[in-house]
Amino acid sequence: MNWKQHMIVAVIFSLLILLFVFNIQNQITLAILGLFSAFSALLPDLDHKMSKGTDLANKVVVILSFVFVISNVCTNSFSCFLDSVTLKLIFINSLVLIGIYFIVMTFLRPSHRGITHTVVASLAFSVLIYLVLGFNFAVAGIIGYGSHLLADKEIKLL
Repeated sequence: MNWKQHMIVAVIFSLLILLFVFNIQNQITLAILGLFSAFSALLPDLDHKMSKGTDLANKVVVILSFVFVISNVCTNSFSCFLDSVTLKLIFINSLVLIGIYFIVMTFLRPSHRGITHTVVASLAFSVLIYLVLGFNFAVAGIIGYGSHLLADKEIKLL
């Protein structure tokens, strides 16, 4: 199955489950969660260098690392951007996070359809998302991730 099909299956499953099981009625919320589920459906293929999931993750990690560092450094206001020391701190910490990600993805990338295609990876991802973004995103994430495993017919416990 290609990346587009994985995303379509994830969106359909997530919208049906979020709407009819969890009774989420807000269309904007459903759209955001559907998009997140679609993105999550690409994550099992992070173990493949040329996958669309890897391509998107490489871009998202760069953006989110800056957002994460800024939100932790500039807790009171965005006037912290006026301080050159704070800007350097934001830049250096973001580069560290980005560097760690790319080192892991370059030297420690698992084999294709290995650990990233397991129920354990799916659950670990959903727990992480629950801790960072909350219940609704965790549900959308596990639906997207799980739909990928189901579509690939590659469901392994570990």
